[in-house]
Amino acid sequence: MMSLKIKLILLVVCAVILIAVPVGGIALYAIKGEATKSVNNELQNTVQTAVSQTQGWMNTNQKVIETMGAYI
Repeated sequence: MMSLKIKLILLVVCAVILIAVPVGGIALYAIKGEATKSVNNELQNTVQTAVSQTQGWMNTNQKVIETMGAYI
C-alpha cells in the first residue's frame, strides 16, 4: 500500500501536469502570434525603407532616367 504522503505527492504532480499543459499551449499560441506580428512588422518596415530609398534615388536622378528612357 502507498502511504498518504506518496498519494498526496502523486495527486499534486498530476494536478500540476494537468494545469501546466493547457497553460503552456495557450502561452505557445500567444507567443507564436506575437512573433509572427513582429516579423511581419519588421518586413514591412524593411520594404518601406527600400521603397523610400528607391524613390529618393529616382527623384534625384529623374532627368538621367528620362534621358536614358528616351534613348532606349
